Amino acid sequence: MAMTDAKRAAILAAYILTGNKAEAARKLEGLLDAKATTIRLSLSGVDEEAASSLLRDLASVGTAPARDAEPAELAALAAARQSEARAKRDLRAATLALASALDLRTEVFGLTREPLRPRPIRPGQGGGAELAWFAPFFDYHLGKGIDAASVNGLQTYDLAVARARIRRHFEHIRRLISDHGSPVRRIVLGLGGDNCNGELRHDDTATNVVPPVQQAREFAEAVVEGVRYLLDAFPEVEIDVVSVVGNHGRMTDAPPSANIEENFDAISALFVEAHLRGEPRASVRGTPTPDVLLDLYGTGFLISHGDRLGSNGGDGQIGAIGPVQRGFLKIKKANFESRIVDPTILPIHWIAVGHYHSHFMTDDGFCSGAGCGPDPYSTFKLRVPPRPPRQWLFGVHSRRGLVEHKTIFPGHPDEGPICAERNLAAIPAFGGEAA
Repeated sequence: MAMTDAKRAAILAAYILTGNKAEAARKLEGLLDAKATTIRLSLSGVDEEAASSLLRDLASVGTAPARDAEPAELAALAAARQSEARAKRDLRAATLALASALDLRTEVFGLTREPLRPRPIRPGQGGGAELAWFAPFFDYHLGKGIDAASVNGLQTYDLAVARARIRRHFEHIRRLISDHGSPVRRIVLGLGGDNCNGELRHDDTATNVVPPVQQAREFAEAVVEGVRYLLDAFPEVEIDVVSVVGNHGRMTDAPPSANIEENFDAISALFVEAHLRGEPRASVRGTPTPDVLLDLYGTGFLISHGDRLGSNGGDGQIGAIGPVQRGFLKIKKANFESRIVDPTILPIHWIAVGHYHSHFMTDDGFCSGAGCGPDPYSTFKLRVPPRPPRQWLFGVHSRRGLVEHKTIFPGHPDEGPICAERNLAAIPAFGGEAA
C-alpha cells in the first residue's frame, strides 16, 4: 500500500485515539484505499511514542499535499468525538453520583421513603360477580423520532404521536370496560418499561427528539391525564398504578441488578406519584424489583418488562415465542419452588411482558406489542415483520379468574399505513378482541 506521510499520520492518529490497532484499522478501512489487514500490518512495531513523534515532525515540516488533508481532518474529528464520549461518560457518572447521594423519593419529590406495596383485590362484601381490569403499557419509547423514510414509509413517530397514542389507549380502555357492562371494583395500570426511550445506544441519541428527563416528564403527564380521564369516566372505581423499569431508560452501560430504580421509567413513575398524591381514588404502587406480582381476586398476575426472563436468544422462524415461553416457564418454576419454602407466596397464574415488540399469548402469559410501532432497528436489523402498535387489556373475574383478554390498537391511520384500518383488521389478535 503506497501511502503519503499524511495518510500514515492519520492511521497513527487513529491508533493513538483508540489504543487498539484492530479497532483503528476497522475504523479506517472505509476511509483509505486499503484493507483492514493491510492497515494493521502498517502499524506493526509502532508504539504511541513513535507515532506521536512522527506526527510532530509532520506538523513542523508541513509538506503534506492539500489533497491528503482529509484523513488528518477525520482523525481530528475522531478525537473530538472521543472527547464528547468521555464527557457523556462523566455526565452519566455525575448523574449516578447524584442519584446515590439523594433519596429521590423524599428529597426531590417529597414522597414517602418507601413506595406503597401493590394491594390485593378481594371480592366485595355483597358477594356478587365483579371484574378488575388490568391494563399494561409497554414500549412506547416516548422521545424517539421515527421518520417515515427510515421504516419504508410505514409510519411517522414523534413526541406528538406518542402522546396521541397514549391518549387513545386510555380511551379504548374506557370504552371496552364500559361496553363489557360488568361491575368494576378497580382498574390497575401497569407501566411496563421502555416507555421512555432513554439514551441506551447511539441510535437513541441520534433519534431522540427530547432528552431523557423530558421524556420521563412527558410520559408521566400523559399517564396522569389518562388516570384523571378514567376517574371521571368511572366515578366509583379506584385506580392503582404500578411500575417496573425497562432496559432502555437505564443510566449504566450494563443492565444492573442493584439500584435498578436509577432509570428514567422509575423517575417517570415518581412524577406520576407526585401528581396523584392528593387524589383519594388513585395511588401509585411498586416494588424495588424488576417484577410486580398482582393479586387480583386470588389470580396471580406478574408484570415484568421482559428483558430479565433468563432466556436469551431467538428461535429462528418462530421468533420471540421460544425465549418468551422458556422465560415464562422459568419464572413459574421459581415461583413454585419458592412456595415450597413459603406457602404464603401467591401462585403466578399469568405473566405479562413487553420488550420483544411482538404480540402473542401462550398458556402461561402474554407478550405485548410496542406502543411505538416499527422502527429502523426492527425493520432493517432484526427484519421483523411490520406490525402496528398493539397493547393488551385483561379482565379478571372475582370467581373465575382471567376471563377477558383484548387487543388495543392505539395508532391512527393519519400516522402511517401501518396504522390503517385495513391493516389492523388483517392481523389476528391471538384470541383477544381488537379495539
